Amino acid sequence: MDVLVRVGAALIGLLLVLAFLQSASRVALVNRQRGDWLARRVGWLVQTTLGRLAQKRQRYENIQDVLAPVLPLYLLLVIIVWFGLVLAGFALLIWSCQAEHSLLKAIIGSGSQLSTLGFRTPPDTAGHRATGTTPGGLPSGRRTPHPPWVECTTSSPATESPRFFEHLPHRLVGKGPAP
Repeated sequence: MDVLVRVGAALIGLLLVLAFLQSASRVALVNRQRGDWLARRVGWLVQTTLGRLAQKRQRYENIQDVLAPVLPLYLLLVIIVWFGLVLAGFALLIWSCQAEHSLLKAIIGSGSQLSTLGFRTPPDTAGHRATGTTPGGLPSGRRTPHPPWVECTTSSPATESPRFFEHLPHRLVGKGPAP
């Protein structure tokens, strides 16, 4: 039974991601006259909501003030709906493949990957081992005991102070090999 649920979740997740790809390609790439069903629904929602607010106004200027943000609200809402589709689709795919055993953790992982923040890295991946964690459990982001800017320079040793280059790990100026 669990296998059937996971297969069904994978199919639904795949359909949600494909619905996003179809909608985004129809709206952004092949802007046809009839448009996309998802974009039309979002446009209908924005138009209906603002139209009801505009009906309560008496003066023309007030009606125009209410209807002015139709396009920005439409664009913002379409992007939010697309993000939600992809978030839900990938969460179902992650959960169905048992990369995460909890649906909540799959949603958090999907959101982490989609927002490119990367705050939810599975513990068995190379990215998690490379960065490590601080005692508080947060990613440290440091792989070396010294700051990253110490390892690289764009100036030549002849134009800069020799004391600066003595502190570099590659020892462009100084005594002996680098430790």
